[in-house]
Amino acid sequence: IHKAVCSPEKALEEMARVIVPGGHLILNVPAYPWLYSPHDTRVQNARRYDRKPLLGLIRASGLDVISCTHWNALIMPAVIAARFGKRMLGRTSSDLSVFRPGAGASICGALIAIERTFLRAAPLPFGVRTRADIASVGWIQTLHGSGGGRPSATSYASTAGT
Repeated sequence: IHKAVCSPEKALEEMARVIVPGGHLILNVPAYPWLYSPHDTRVQNARRYDRKPLLGLIRASGLDVISCTHWNALIMPAVIAARFGKRMLGRTSSDLSVFRPGAGASICGALIAIERTFLRAAPLPFGVRTRADIASVGWIQTLHGSGGGRPSATSYASTAGT
C-alpha cells in the first residue's frame, strides 16, 4: 500500500462504498513484512502484508474475495538473498540502485510469463507480491440473479484456494 494511504482500512472501506454492484477490482500489494527494506521506501510502499491479515482487512471492509494468490515467486529467492545480504552487510541502498534496465527487465518479464502459466492452474503459495481479486458484496447474485442456491462469495472464495 502506497505511503500516502494513511489508513488501509479506511481506503478499503471507501472502495467498498464506491464500487458498483457486481464491480470488481484487483489489489496488488507487496508480500511479507519481513521483506520490508530500503527498496520499499524507494518505491513508496508503506507496508508489506501477510496473506491472512490482508484477506481479513478486505473482508472487514465489506468486500468479497474472489481469489488471492502470490506472484513474483520465481524471483523470490534472489530477493531474499539480496535483502538479507544487504542487512548483514549494513547496506541501506534500494535493490533498484543495482538494477540495470535491459537484460534484467527481460529476464523478469520472462519469469512473470512463466508464472502466468502456473497461475492458470492454481494460486501460487508464495511470492514477493500478493494479488487479490475483489468484488462488491453480492457479486454472485449480481451475476446469477437471485443466486438460486449458489454458494456465497465468501464460501466460493474459500473453495477457490484463498
